[in-house]
Amino acid sequence: MPTLVTVDPDPVDLDYFYENFPKSFGIGVYEETPLTSRPIPTGREPNNCFNIALRANTKCCHYFKAPITSSVVICLCGKFHTNFISQKNITYEQNSTGQTTKKSKDKKALATNIANSTEFIIPSPILLPLTAAY
Repeated sequence: MPTLVTVDPDPVDLDYFYENFPKSFGIGVYEETPLTSRPIPTGREPNNCFNIALRANTKCCHYFKAPITSSVVICLCGKFHTNFISQKNITYEQNSTGQTTKKSKDKKALATNIANSTEFIIPSPILLPLTAAY
């Protein structure tokens, strides 16, 4: 699951991601719960990570574009990274929604959708050597 760029990244199962969410841009994760990666809803493509100011605190949602093959990916703001791993060692077709989420209310809705999602991306069952896709 996503970790700070100052430490080795945790693995995410790329095969599971593409088999279950082939039309998703990638994954989203809340900074407060980095061990629970969730798919970005179909048709949404964030252009940056998002901070939500709530009364006494701020919630940060980080987004990662799914790669076409095994690689380390940094979130859109550069604070976290994760290691997407494919056991099948195939090249996937990357989804492009063509609809970038730009408006503040749409970004907030996307972050809320991810927070309320009951779908999760599982960790990879294997760990490969790091190959950067920064």
